[in-house]
Amino acid sequence: MSASQYAEMARRHLQAHRPRMYRELTADPVRGEAYFLQLGEQVATQMAVVEAQMLERLPPADPGDPQAREVRVRQARAVAEEMVLTELVLVGDEETEEQTDADGAYTGWEPGTGPLFDDPSHLMR
Repeated sequence: MSASQYAEMARRHLQAHRPRMYRELTADPVRGEAYFLQLGEQVATQMAVVEAQMLERLPPADPGDPQAREVRVRQARAVAEEMVLTELVLVGDEETEEQTDADGAYTGWEPGTGPLFDDPSHLMR
């Protein structure tokens, strides 16, 4: 993906999951556009760095297997994308973030409540 595609991904994600932050960023359109463009560039740069690091760590491709190199590159790219996007773009929902402790653990439910206790039928399978 290109830097502009990462910028658009971040824009859509914030609009859907962090609407308050999105409104604050885009209240000044010039500032908002600059933020997303800079974030897209940062993601693209970080992706290249992490992908290169992953390629160094993965075992070398078998020279006799023409697809091995491509598989290795795709694997490194997928891991890099997951790491970088999770850190820089796919930030949590505003509601969830407000209900976490200093370590990031979710504190929104009281013990004995929440989705597991509301309908435990999925545990019986």
